[in-house]
Amino acid sequence: MKNVCVTDVYIDIDGLAAMVAYAELLNKIGEPAAAMSRAPFNASIPSEMRTWSFNITNPDERKPGDTYTFVDISNPDYLPSWADNVTEIVDHHPGYEEYWRERISDGAQIEPIGAATTLIWEKWRDGRRLEQMSELSARLMVCAILDQTLDFQAGVTTERDRAAYDDCLARVNFDGDLREWYFSSATAEIEHDLANSIKNDTKELTIPSFAEPINTAQLAAWNGADFWRRHRANLLEILGKEKWLLNLIDISGCRSQFVTNDKSIAEIITKLTGVQFDEQGIAVAKRPWLRKEIVRAGIEYAKS
Repeated sequence: MKNVCVTDVYIDIDGLAAMVAYAELLNKIGEPAAAMSRAPFNASIPSEMRTWSFNITNPDERKPGDTYTFVDISNPDYLPSWADNVTEIVDHHPGYEEYWRERISDGAQIEPIGAATTLIWEKWRDGRRLEQMSELSARLMVCAILDQTLDFQAGVTTERDRAAYDDCLARVNFDGDLREWYFSSATAEIEHDLANSIKNDTKELTIPSFAEPINTAQLAAWNGADFWRRHRANLLEILGKEKWLLNLIDISGCRSQFVTNDKSIAEIITKLTGVQFDEQGIAVAKRPWLRKEIVRAGIEYAKS
C-alpha cells in the first residue's frame, strides 16, 4: 500500500486536493493507495467543502511495509514520526531540494510552481487518465489552484497552473460561480473562528542569511481591507506579544498587507519585498505575496 500524506501540522486546500487526487490516480493505475493524515483542516477548507465525499485514512491504520508519498510538504521537520518509509515527495516549497535528492533521488519532485496540486494534475495528464478523473478531485483541484495562485495574482503563478485549472474546471458541474463561492466561503470560515484560523495557518519561516525563524501567520480574505478594519483588535490580541508577522492577503484588492510587532522582522521583509512599514508596523505591498515567495526571495537574497 502506498499512502499519500500531508504534514501532521494542518491540512490546507492544496494539500487536501493533492492528497485525494493523487491517491485516486494511483488506484486508477493499479497501485493500491489511500489518502492518510490526522491533521486538522485549516480555514482554506470551508465547512461546506468538508461535507464532500473524500476519504482520509487515519495513520493508526497503516501496516508494515507501507510506503509514503508526501505532497505539499518537503520540510523534514514537519514530517510525522510515523512515516518511516518515505519514497516520494511532491512539493512546491523551496529549500529542501538537495536534502531529498540525496535521500530518495528521482522520488523527489520539488518545483517552483503555484500549486502542488498542479504537479498532481500533470501526473494525471502524463498518464493519459484525465478522462477518468472524478468530479470530486477536479473540484478540489480547482479550489486549490485558485487559493495557491491567489486567483492567478501571485508571483508564483505559471502557465502550468492555468492549464491545470482550465482542464479541471471543465470537469466540474457547480451551481453558481465556483471561484466566488470558494473565496467567500474561505473568508467566512476564517471569521467563524479567528483564533483557530490563525493557529492553523501559522508557520515558522526559515530564511537563509537571517538568524531567527519568523513566526508567520497567513490569512487570505476576499476583501482584506474590510477584514482588517473589522477584526484588527482581535487579530492583534490573538497574535500576542511574542515576535510575529501577519501576511493578510486581500484577494479582491490584489495586495498583501504585512503587519508585525518587531522592527527586525520589518527590516527583513523590507529587504526581501521592498515594502515600507509605518510606525504601527504595517506595510502594504503592491501585489499579493505568499509565504513561500518570501522564502524564495530570501534564498535569492542570500545568493546576492
